[in-house]
Amino acid sequence: MIKRTKQLGKDSIIYGVGSVLSRSMNLIALPIFTRLFSPGEYAFIDMVSVINVLLCSVINLGFDLGQGVYFFEEKKKGISAQKELVASIFRIRVIWGIVVVIFCTLCFPVFNSLFFDNRLPWQYLVLAFTGSLFMQISGQCADLFQLLFRPWLSSIITIFQACGSMAIAICVVLIFDVGVFGVIVGTLIGSIGSAIFGWWMARDYFDLSSFNTDWWSRISHFGLPTIPLALAGWLIMNLDRIMIMNLLGPEAMGRYVVGVKIALILALVIGAVKLAWFPIALDVIQTEAGKKLLRNASTVYLGIGFTAAIIVSFIAPFVMQIIATPLYFKGHLVVGILCLFFVLEGYLGISQLGLLKNKKTYLLTIFAVISVIVSFIVIYLLIQIAGIFGAAIGMLVGVILRNILSQIISETYYHVNFMSRIIFQQFFLALVTIVNLIIFGSNTYSFLFSLLSISLILVQTYQNSEVFRRALKMPEK
Repeated sequence: MIKRTKQLGKDSIIYGVGSVLSRSMNLIALPIFTRLFSPGEYAFIDMVSVINVLLCSVINLGFDLGQGVYFFEEKKKGISAQKELVASIFRIRVIWGIVVVIFCTLCFPVFNSLFFDNRLPWQYLVLAFTGSLFMQISGQCADLFQLLFRPWLSSIITIFQACGSMAIAICVVLIFDVGVFGVIVGTLIGSIGSAIFGWWMARDYFDLSSFNTDWWSRISHFGLPTIPLALAGWLIMNLDRIMIMNLLGPEAMGRYVVGVKIALILALVIGAVKLAWFPIALDVIQTEAGKKLLRNASTVYLGIGFTAAIIVSFIAPFVMQIIATPLYFKGHLVVGILCLFFVLEGYLGISQLGLLKNKKTYLLTIFAVISVIVSFIVIYLLIQIAGIFGAAIGMLVGVILRNILSQIISETYYHVNFMSRIIFQQFFLALVTIVNLIIFGSNTYSFLFSLLSISLILVQTYQNSEVFRRALKMPEK
């Protein structure tokens, strides 16, 4: 048990580092792209990545979950059975991916109208769609090494894909001066390189000498029900940008995206924490003692998260002046609200645990769909009045509702007795402070106001952190 716990901690750190490194390339490229591209052009670049995520969700078809579940079931039959499973999923993924790419290419006018204001040549999207297919191939290889408990190789493949694609894209743009097309081509080349590298490292599991279709039906039946949740999750993370593009245009979208990238500074840290927290949480909810841990973890996480959100919001105007040109500066207004969004999106890893414990996953889909609908309505009503700021508010309202529904219903299955009053106080202090920063800017008055709010939040957080550390059996510092 101790050995497994140490492995869990070590692997979580490795995956966390890999996730931060792979996602941080977008932040590193930001100062370059904001100087090479107008807000409208940068909006197209970001929207291409949004479409890539959508295609990856469809091409994936739950294959990653299916590979994980069946891989260990086949372990008792020997490594040859596991290899046959992996090779079968590879064949299905490639064939299905080609079908999706062809279908989406035929639907180019719809994509171009909905996401690109009819301004993107069809060749650009074909290359982007093809890149999505190769991303899925490298993704399967990374997932395989996770199942083999080789986190370094899994992380290296992920970093190779993200960092390699962005580095090549920057070089192509700077050397050949081909604008948005260079970014798409660079991303495609990086994805192909990552897929080849991943396949080579995992080649022992990709025996394509025989053509066995026994797994096709089982994997397809397993994966099809996951598509609605995947699409809902994609909309939750991207609805704001889609609506800004259609209602306000690419220039506003470009400014908003830069604000999103600054908020991602906090999102990257939250992502690493989620990777480390999730397996621990799934373990502790099997016991009564886990309720006390979750009760205190909720206030500790939110206290630290809201504090970080205030800090990022305060420095956002200064960061914006460093990484972008004046055309993008208004984007800093949405950073604080988006930071709150990312903190609360991460909190789902706590509020939904009771539903996961009791395998009520269908409720997760229902709550996600409700969140999307509410966000759509709020964004539509506010975006004409408040511009990109209205879109950010709509996203925040959606994730708040999703957490409230998740936590209330989750309590009926696994009664944690969350400290709702403290949670509300922490959120209210953070929200008021961030609104104050938006109205008055990052000046001396706002600094003192923020410092007071952070102090009040941290006092509440500290009162619960001692219990939280004891529950995790962490030594006092």
